[in-house]
Amino acid sequence: MGGFMKKFFKRILILLLLILGAIASFLAFGPWQIGPKQLIGLPLPFPKYDKTQIMEEYFLSPEDQRIFLQGKSDCGAFSSAYLLRNLGVEVYGEELYPNMEPKMRNGYLMPQALIKLFKQHGYSLRLCRGNLNALKNELTKNHPVLVVIGQGFAWQHYILLTGYDKEFIYTVDSLCGENPGTVMNKSYETEEFFRLWKNSLPIYNCLFFQLDEKNTPKNQMP
Repeated sequence: MGGFMKKFFKRILILLLLILGAIASFLAFGPWQIGPKQLIGLPLPFPKYDKTQIMEEYFLSPEDQRIFLQGKSDCGAFSSAYLLRNLGVEVYGEELYPNMEPKMRNGYLMPQALIKLFKQHGYSLRLCRGNLNALKNELTKNHPVLVVIGQGFAWQHYILLTGYDKEFIYTVDSLCGENPGTVMNKSYETEEFFRLWKNSLPIYNCLFFQLDEKNTPKNQMP
């Protein structure tokens, strides 16, 4: 019996190693090409789950409402620029993107690239994994919230949360371009948003960035 169990666990271990090897090969040689360079400094998301949400609905009134259309893979830079402009830092996505690292093969920015950028401007970003209550409560600190949505390994995308009510989530999405006269250019039914926010990735799902509150300005609500 002892010999049988040893062989069984040995086979399980070999199977797990093969699976991990296949995943590592996919990440390293697939379309994303994630290697040591991309993984160095990648933080584990901080768990942030709130039992209740502070307000039933909330809408920001950002001082700078300019929304610019991004290029192919620079959503992280354009979303960061929108948030920084509303913190009083006049920057633009097309200027930030070339100097932000690390990037995947397809040009998508890793989360630590955004964290480094904000640190350069005197702000602290923390990558968090949480529930909708925590995300909505972060918005009530009076600044747009950087969020990651996607569909597993197919695609990932940075956007900004700018408001919510009982039925919809309101966002700024640099893929959608300008929407003059409004503080958002893309809305989702809450269930649809949550599906994209869960994004089917292990560990790195339901992600948002918590901004150091002591550095944020106070925007007025409408």
